[in-house]
Amino acid sequence: MLKLVRNTLGDKKSVVDGDGDFVKWEYIENLHKLQNSEGLHLENRLRSAHINWHKNRMNVRLVAQILSDSVATSLEFCMSEGLAGIEHCDATIKFIRIFNKLFDVLNSRNLQGHGFNAPIGPHNMDEIRNYLTECKAYIMSLKVSVNGRSVLLLNRKTGFVGFCLHQQCAWAL
Repeated sequence: MLKLVRNTLGDKKSVVDGDGDFVKWEYIENLHKLQNSEGLHLENRLRSAHINWHKNRMNVRLVAQILSDSVATSLEFCMSEGLAGIEHCDATIKFIRIFNKLFDVLNSRNLQGHGFNAPIGPHNMDEIRNYLTECKAYIMSLKVSVNGRSVLLLNRKTGFVGFCLHQQCAWAL
């Protein structure tokens, strides 16, 4: 599902969230270009293989590293510094953080995990249920920037619908 979400954003180049703000693949590309031109990386693993994902379409590790908190934090830092090409990327940061945390919740299996990395249990059920409800509303609000259609109505809907369905299954626990 995470790969399908990345593929949609990478191919469509942008989606619009419920607030009308643009989530753009361009910001991730610009972060990569900036890191390459400066010769340093801002605590993330973003490399050419992540940007040229068509060659590594099946590699989940690369997708998880793109849609990770470290990339969101790097974008946030660059935006706060006013770096060219990474202005106004709040919506992209929010998108990345939501799918990163959603992946953590749905992929958690370590009984020693903390927060959203812990399996769903009595101690965190209410917090996770509330988060999953927020995520579902967020995903349902996403639209394609070209024609304004919901991502849930596209032929590329599978990843987004899959996250919504997994949320329902986890919420039913």
